[in-house]
Amino acid sequence: MNPSIRFVSALLLASTIVHAQSVFRETRFATVPNNLRPARVDAGDVDGDGDLDLIVANDFQPVQVFINDGNGTFTDGTAGRFVTPAGVDNTDIDLADIDGDGDLDALMTNEDGVTNYVFTNTGMGVFTLAPTALPPQANDTKNQVLADFDRDGDIDCLAVDTGGCHFYENNGAGQFSDQTATRLSGVPLGLGSEYAEAPRAADIDGNGELDVLLPGAGGLLFNTGGVLAPAPNQLPIIAQAPHWLADFDGDGDIDIFASSGRRIYENVGGGSFIDATPWTIPPAPQAGYGLIDVDRDGDLDILRTNRTDLNNGNGTFTTAPAPAAVPLPQRYGFQVGHLAADYDGDGDEDMVGLSNLLHHIDAPTAPQIGSTYSVELHVRPGSIAPGLVVAALGAGTLPLGPYPSLRLDPATAVVVAFSPAIATPLTFNSAIPNAPGLVGVNLHYQGMHIDPVVGVVATNTFRDTVQ
Repeated sequence: MNPSIRFVSALLLASTIVHAQSVFRETRFATVPNNLRPARVDAGDVDGDGDLDLIVANDFQPVQVFINDGNGTFTDGTAGRFVTPAGVDNTDIDLADIDGDGDLDALMTNEDGVTNYVFTNTGMGVFTLAPTALPPQANDTKNQVLADFDRDGDIDCLAVDTGGCHFYENNGAGQFSDQTATRLSGVPLGLGSEYAEAPRAADIDGNGELDVLLPGAGGLLFNTGGVLAPAPNQLPIIAQAPHWLADFDGDGDIDIFASSGRRIYENVGGGSFIDATPWTIPPAPQAGYGLIDVDRDGDLDILRTNRTDLNNGNGTFTTAPAPAAVPLPQRYGFQVGHLAADYDGDGDEDMVGLSNLLHHIDAPTAPQIGSTYSVELHVRPGSIAPGLVVAALGAGTLPLGPYPSLRLDPATAVVVAFSPAIATPLTFNSAIPNAPGLVGVNLHYQGMHIDPVVGVVATNTFRDTVQ
């Protein structure tokens, strides 16, 4: 029997359930370059390799593309992938498959009289300007919402402009026409903010069509037959951006987290809302980075600048005890709060450049010949469960039947450490021989353990090079 499978079988024998929560942290293997600005950024698999990359609009500076190595490390891959037209003042950029070819294209908005642009993707993360995809315009666009508003199977664009919103309808092949006159009805002027979280579309009123909440008074727009119009009952002005649309109480409809997560509006049916803040959020809420399933229990928690509010499963929140309330670096601001996703492939949600240590493996320092090398296995704090660490000389896939695969080279994978109980983090030490021939050898690691909530889990992987 493969030694990894044998150890997985041992893992399944027992685990003690103690439910707690993890923290987010920068590591050596989950980083973003210092030239990434936490503003006007979207995430998606632009190069078709199965992980999430980033695209960033930078005001008067060129657009940037950051490529994920699959483990949450981003490198600036702009060169050869994206050429920004001269004279732009880009306020937003979003990824969507607008031409139906299965890859993610980019729509970029501009202000100061510069037209908006569409860039089509070759499928390998190389973007080409499509100069006639959008009608010529100079509307000072502050934001945009991409969604299939008319339910014809392609992605349309609602441009949020200072002089009034515009609706651009997709013909299915990535060509847009201005259908503002027929698709918008009574939408007020002046909605939107260049510095707000990009609004998203969701079925707020339960009629099966995608609605929108835009920053500003009168910005709750309901969709009826592909026509967007102000909802009969608007939210108070305090429901300002950044905001998120999500079902926080698990009743099947879309609620609203507003004003950077300081207020919660509960959908009581049909898109009518009540302010549920007093009985849902602990007192004196601080600004929030976003809604994230921090503890992977199936509901959405609130990650704040100074603490984490955990969802009890019914839409009420309890502030997590330290060390969960760890301040995040300032550069990870509100503009990346809506980008929570699994960037390192371990199944839990991370922030851009910040690993979720719910199930995570890393090494504080690089291996050096003649020294002790330490690998840390992080699990859900408070859980007591067996765990193991596997090493290999390369990346690959090691199937483990019904359990998560190890992403290591099967020919060289070997279990290097096992512990019947874990107090997170568990440190595994190994001696690197003082052999100059080892310098430059790549070592690949991944962990595995029993999680008390989701069962057998495999962590992220990382590659270290012997120094």
